[in-house]
Amino acid sequence: MPKFVLLAATVLTLCLPSFAQRSTVGTITGTIFDDAGNPVEGATAYALNVDGTSGMLPQAVTDKAGHFVIRRLQFGGYTVVPGKPEAGYPPLHEAFYAGFDSSQPEVFISADKPSAVASLKLGKQAGWLGGEVRDDANGNLIETCSELTRKSNPRLSFGGAGAVSGTFRLLIPSDTPVTLKVWAWGYDPWIYRGADARDSFSIGPGRELHIEVRLKRNGPRRQPTDTELRNMKESMDKTGCSTPTPPDN
Repeated sequence: MPKFVLLAATVLTLCLPSFAQRSTVGTITGTIFDDAGNPVEGATAYALNVDGTSGMLPQAVTDKAGHFVIRRLQFGGYTVVPGKPEAGYPPLHEAFYAGFDSSQPEVFISADKPSAVASLKLGKQAGWLGGEVRDDANGNLIETCSELTRKSNPRLSFGGAGAVSGTFRLLIPSDTPVTLKVWAWGYDPWIYRGADARDSFSIGPGRELHIEVRLKRNGPRRQPTDTELRNMKESMDKTGCSTPTPPDN
């Protein structure tokens, strides 16, 4: 074999380790515990990039020992939060559930430290809100927009298209008064009023409240005007709902 071929092969072999060391991704590992300090199997750890980068949320599910590994994370800072929605523990990256709690661990991974460890604790178990949204005249299920808001702080809200819509079941922060508004094109908006005339409801941890929303048509069927279509498009762009949020009254 010619000497220059041997030399090229040697140079390439020597360079391979340096290329391998130029990785820009790392891992976050840890354990999720319950209130009693027991590891939780089947919970999910979510990694939120602190610089606000959007896209698919990196996550991993815990094993029998409550351990998780979130791989292939770009270097940077992450807030790591737990959740197990199917058991009533909502993911704590949603402010509607967590409030303005900033106690979740923040970790950093870099070329010098490509892995980090986080110990997580599930939040308070939520309550369940279930029910149907129907046309008051014919009983048909309706796809709607909705808004759930903590009564004590209107900035903490949740909703949009499909949240309280058709047949639904979703988590509600437990022992927390919440208001509910439901609306759809061609119908009068529906605002929750309890039997005691209260404008909010509260659900205990692990408990369930069932409601049936009946929407009444606000006139004969018609096509929206150009102005209404414009407003509907703007609303879809901002909130995902095709109809703008109606006033409370």
